[in-house]
Amino acid sequence: MQEYHDHLNSINQHIQFTKQVEGENGLSFLDTTTTRVNGHTQVNVSQKPTHTDEYLGFTSHHPIQNKRSVGNSLLKRAEKVLSTSAGKRKEKKHVVKVSMNNNFALRSIKSSYSYRKPIIASQTATLRIK
Repeated sequence: MQEYHDHLNSINQHIQFTKQVEGENGLSFLDTTTTRVNGHTQVNVSQKPTHTDEYLGFTSHHPIQNKRSVGNSLLKRAEKVLSTSAGKRKEKKHVVKVSMNNNFALRSIKSSYSYRKPIIASQTATLRIK
């Protein structure tokens, strides 16, 4: 792998690639961490230690559809990206907490389709690693 990485970086000195090797906590990519658990991969949300959980506040002077999209996108991420039912439930609770900290009413969060959609075991995805 090191040889391939060196080859990529030798092609153009202005374009340099980095690599990340799987550690104890798995492999982070974008806002997720992929880990191996008993031969299966699990995907969870990860955030940098400096993340503040501040999003577009409900009291801001933005169109209402922009405000609603904040919570909806976070809920949809929990629904579509996370691989376990427990992880999805935990992230939904976190989204509710964060939304309320950003001045959203609890009823507006819970009326969201993404919040009301039940978590079904068949919707969870795991990959078997041989």
